[in-house]
Amino acid sequence: MTRLEIIYDVRMILEGGKITDDSIHDDDYIGFKIDQKRAKEIRDTFARNPAIEPIWLQDLGIMDLALVNKADDRTVSICECKFSKVVLPPVVMLHDAGSNHIDVGTTIRSSCGEYQFYYMPLSHMAMLTSSSVIFGYKYFTKVGNSYYLTTETNKCRPVVILERPLDGYVVDNTYILSGNLITGLIYEVAAGNVTYNSVKYFKGATFTATSTLTFSGPGKVTLQNQKRRMTNDDEYPMSSTMAQTILMKLFTEDYGIQQKQVQDIKNNSQVPFRVLN
Repeated sequence: MTRLEIIYDVRMILEGGKITDDSIHDDDYIGFKIDQKRAKEIRDTFARNPAIEPIWLQDLGIMDLALVNKADDRTVSICECKFSKVVLPPVVMLHDAGSNHIDVGTTIRSSCGEYQFYYMPLSHMAMLTSSSVIFGYKYFTKVGNSYYLTTETNKCRPVVILERPLDGYVVDNTYILSGNLITGLIYEVAAGNVTYNSVKYFKGATFTATSTLTFSGPGKVTLQNQKRRMTNDDEYPMSSTMAQTILMKLFTEDYGIQQKQVQDIKNNSQVPFRVLN
C-alpha cells in the first residue's frame, strides 16, 4: 500500500467515483491530511496498547553527526565537554509512563549497530563533564528536533516514527536479481563479475541500466545509491487496518461525508479501490 494509492481512494470518494482533471482536490493537501491523521492514530493506538508496531518505524540509514560543545556554539570555548549532534525530521512522540524515555518510538544506534544510545534528560546531560564516571557511556538527549549524543562519534543510525513519512528514506541494500534492473538507475557489482550488454564488469565496477533489464554471470549486483528519499510510490508505513480507520475519520471529520455515503459511492463505482476494499 503506497501513499499514492491512499490518495487515490480519497479522491475517488470525494469526486463520487470519478477522478477528473479539473478537480478542486489537491493531492499534496490530501497527503498532508493523511500524514496528520496517521500520526494521531499512532498516538491513540499506543495510548490504548503501549506496543510499537514495526510497520510504523522508518530506518533513516547512516547519518553524519556534527561535533559541538555544551553551548552548541563553536565560538564558545569555555565548555569542555563535546557532544555529537544530528537534526532529524519531526517524530511522533510516544511516551510510556513506565519509562523515563520521552519517546520510546525513537532508537539511535551506532553506524555498525554494535551499540545503542540511551535517553538521558537534558538537565542531567548538561551536568556531564569529561571526568564524569558515566561520560564514556552512550546517551542522547533531545532539544526540539536536535539530538545530542555522547560520547563523540561521527555517524549514527536512527530508527524513528516520522510525522511526515516522506521526510524519511528508503534503504535498499539487497542483491538485485537479473531481470529486475530499472532503466536509468546505476548498479554496482558487489561480488564476482557480471556481463551486461555484452560488457563484463568486475567487483566494484558500476553500470547504468538501459532498456536491457537482465544481466548474466555469477556475480552479485546492488544499487549504487542504496539510500534515497521516500516517495509517494513507496510502501507507506501504516497497516491496511489503520489506513481504513484514518480514511473514514478523514471523510467524516474533515469532509462531512458519512460512512453510508462512502459505502454507496464504493458500490456505485466501477473502479476498484486500492485501500478501502
